[in-house]
Amino acid sequence: MASPPMWRKLGAYMLNNTNANEVIDIELLPADGSEFLSQYPENPNSPFFLVEGHLGIPQKQLYGAYLSALHFFPSFRQSIVDALDSTDVALATSVILLANPDHNSAWNIRKKFLLSGALQMNKELEVVRLIGTIPKNSRASLLWHHWRWVMEHLFPVAASKTLSRSSDLEWAVELPPDICERDLEIVHRAVATYPRNYHAWAHRALVQRHILAHCKNDPDGAWNSILREEYGRMTTWLESHVSDYSAAQYLVQMQWSMQKLELPLPNIARDPNSLPGSGAVEYFMALLRRFPERETLWLAVKGHLVQPEQHILTAAQTASLKGMLLGEVKSAGSGDERLRAGANALRFLFWYLHQEDNVKFTEESIRAVLSSHSDSAITRQTLALLPLLGKTE
Repeated sequence: MASPPMWRKLGAYMLNNTNANEVIDIELLPADGSEFLSQYPENPNSPFFLVEGHLGIPQKQLYGAYLSALHFFPSFRQSIVDALDSTDVALATSVILLANPDHNSAWNIRKKFLLSGALQMNKELEVVRLIGTIPKNSRASLLWHHWRWVMEHLFPVAASKTLSRSSDLEWAVELPPDICERDLEIVHRAVATYPRNYHAWAHRALVQRHILAHCKNDPDGAWNSILREEYGRMTTWLESHVSDYSAAQYLVQMQWSMQKLELPLPNIARDPNSLPGSGAVEYFMALLRRFPERETLWLAVKGHLVQPEQHILTAAQTASLKGMLLGEVKSAGSGDERLRAGANALRFLFWYLHQEDNVKFTEESIRAVLSSHSDSAITRQTLALLPLLGKTE
């Protein structure tokens, strides 16, 4: 009996329709996987590898299966697809999307079969999750769009119920807490395995706003527990990825929303020398003292200070902030990191003075601003740093 085509075999793993262990994630193996095959001559899943739920697929086998799956469809026209067996369509499209998650026609075919009942909505999320476990796939916009589309059909907002949520939340769902928690874990893995994953961060922000919409009326319940866990996860992440603009912006937006809803920020480690004020600003100022060369952190503090709801700094707090900034400028040395730290502090100082005192950025005004400081080294170093103001990290 002839063996089934490679795309059918791979698709069966994707849909967990084999007698093997359930697949929990997927990893691409280099080339044809011969290096691994030689180590496991008795591999029952050849040419794939399945160990404790982890499916390894040689790249050569995946792209061969992808081309075969494409040829299964004489055309992607609706009349042609309707005449095909639904099981084969499910297998073929799962393989196509595993290799190319930007294949819009394959996603649309799956949507049509989901609406007709030929595919099951609750199982579809698992297929999409598996496709996204390959790092490069997790940055595909169509993957996240399809994920939200399925969620909208699984968890629609009841017509008779108006869900209290942010006005800019354009996602008509009513998710239970455990689903939100699962989504945050999936997204966290996606952003950890593929840097600068804009679409994953955008989905994370949607889930965050959905959680926040429930927290005000659930002070000690599951929603606040999830929010505190997410907040802790983000502070831990940012402290080890201090140049991650997306993470910093996400955390700032979370802090804005929590303060607006009058939700307490979870306890965070405080630097005893940090700026007095709100916990959100303190957190970033503490990081700045450790990593002053990272422009990301300066922008995060700036993002907080421009908010109308942000607590206005007192004269003492302003003096503390100016003192720290001028200290960074003075200590800027010849090393690249110290130069960046000094330039970032100087850029922030000029912005802050402009916001508070409407100081114009001319050499004369800079000398005037600094004239109250007796240490002439600050003035000299400031003027020396001026050419660096247009540069970023």
